[in-house]
Amino acid sequence: MLKYFPQDIVIVIAMFIVAISLAVKIVHSLPYIEEFRERRSKSKAKKIEQTLRLSNLSEDVQVYLQDKLISEYFYHATGILASPKNIDRVINIHNGDNDIKDFYFRCASQYADYLDLDIEVNLSKFDKFNYYFNIFSSVFFLLFWMPVLVLSFLGIFDLRYQYYIFLLIASILFPILAILMLKDVRAYKGARKIQQYLKSQTKEK
Repeated sequence: MLKYFPQDIVIVIAMFIVAISLAVKIVHSLPYIEEFRERRSKSKAKKIEQTLRLSNLSEDVQVYLQDKLISEYFYHATGILASPKNIDRVINIHNGDNDIKDFYFRCASQYADYLDLDIEVNLSKFDKFNYYFNIFSSVFFLLFWMPVLVLSFLGIFDLRYQYYIFLLIASILFPILAILMLKDVRAYKGARKIQQYLKSQTKEK
């Protein structure tokens, strides 16, 4: 019969939280990875520029593509993908009498649609769950698990040798994971702040 020590239980709990955290992070990030890669390479802007050089484009198509090109250039300059109309709105809100900064729009992009007729911020129940889960996991990693790593490497915890490989990987992975989670927390808070501002503006009209 196997005997489990307190430190074994800590390791198992940590591994479980890491597995859940990675799964949530991957599921939440998948829709944005390919789009981010394509736009960062400026391939979309180049394709639009090539299309605009064609001589047989109608005036409506040219106007449409020029708007798309403005959106792409604005994205490369600011990290915010928005329609020309909403670019003006983002600038006006940023310059207005409020505490909405441009980095709120940038970090909230995964929750907001700046390409629609109006700026739309959509926060689902999963996004809310992800927000609180990221807070909990970040606190766990930074305030609890990192001291455990340090004490383990100092030999204060008598761990089984097979755990030390996990500890070595964890010492690199956990800080990165915690930073990514805190980044998601900031993105959600930024999106919620923008959403509340837009709702307040709607009520005033």
